[in-house]
Amino acid sequence: MRLVPLLLWCIASVVFAAPVTNKPYNPDNVQLVKYENEIFEDGKYRYGFELSDGTKQKQKGGLQNLDNKVIYIVSGTFSWVAPDGVEYKVAYYADDTGYHILPNVGIKKSFSGAPYDILASSLG
Repeated sequence: MRLVPLLLWCIASVVFAAPVTNKPYNPDNVQLVKYENEIFEDGKYRYGFELSDGTKQKQKGGLQNLDNKVIYIVSGTFSWVAPDGVEYKVAYYADDTGYHILPNVGIKKSFSGAPYDILASSLG
């Protein structure tokens, strides 16, 4: 499970990243708007959050049988709003081959792509 430390680093870097503004950052100004965290009996999970500064993250994962071996698959998105008001989004998945950023995701675009759609449908 060499994938777990990488995923934890990615999550922590998004969660603890301060938005860039012209004013000094004041954590008292950012509030948690939405939070969900579900762990299912079959070992799958889903979580997400949204902050008042526009930062968002959604992720889901679980064990999957793939070619007669059990692997852990995680997929998700994170986004933030830049000082100029542009929203940046990143979609990713991680499996036994590593961490992968999905193509065609960027400024003011929603996540898409066949790999994500396949993973999302397989994870429920």
